[in-house]
Amino acid sequence: MRTLDAGCDRLIKSVRAYFADQGVVFIHAFSAEKIQNPPKKYLVSVSQDEVKEKGFVADVNGGIVEAVLVCRVYAPRDADGKELTALCLSLAQAIRSEGNGIVSAAALSEIRYDTKARTVYRDVRARISYPKEVVL
Repeated sequence: MRTLDAGCDRLIKSVRAYFADQGVVFIHAFSAEKIQNPPKKYLVSVSQDEVKEKGFVADVNGGIVEAVLVCRVYAPRDADGKELTALCLSLAQAIRSEGNGIVSAAALSEIRYDTKARTVYRDVRARISYPKEVVL
């Protein structure tokens, strides 16, 4: 499993704080087989996709990181599509506002069904770019 780098981790911590009082649980991405089946709360599984770096090849500490941050939102069994969509729209807005300056776009996928988790989910995909962490 790939973990989130420091830039994405800070963004997700800010977004998670925004949803703290709404009973939404944030988890690092892993197989749907390992989540509560079916979930009793909204679960947001967070991962990075399409990660690449731009900059001078010789400079291992500098450059620009470009990635897609994927938040897969699993709905509890008793939720309907409207509630899931409202939460995903709110999540996309929180990502845009908390990631001001690094998030260039956020989009929602269609609603899908996960047979292993036995629930519906929707992805919120955010395109991000930011300076790579310089480690001294």
